Amino acid sequence: MKPVKIITDTCSDITLEIAKEYDIHLLPVHITFGDKEYLDRYDIDAKDFYEMLVKSDVHPKTSQVTIQEHTDAFMKYADDFDIVHIPMSVNASG
Repeated sequence: MKPVKIITDTCSDITLEIAKEYDIHLLPVHITFGDKEYLDRYDIDAKDFYEMLVKSDVHPKTSQVTIQEHTDAFMKYADDFDIVHIPMSVNASG
């Protein structure tokens, strides 16, 4: 039996510290402010996001993790792990 690898996205609200502690692969949601794109948790944290939200005249946009990012994560672990994927609800995202 292979060990289990959990893959989820940053909509799970799992911090980078918890992801590291429990060896969870955390896929970042994309956040765009104007012409600048950030990877949730990796390039921008919640504090910075809310500060930018208050200060900016531009409303942020988010986009889901791409199919390629999912594929890359799955392929990275497919040979050595049984994968448990916990995505955002289809009712909350595309």
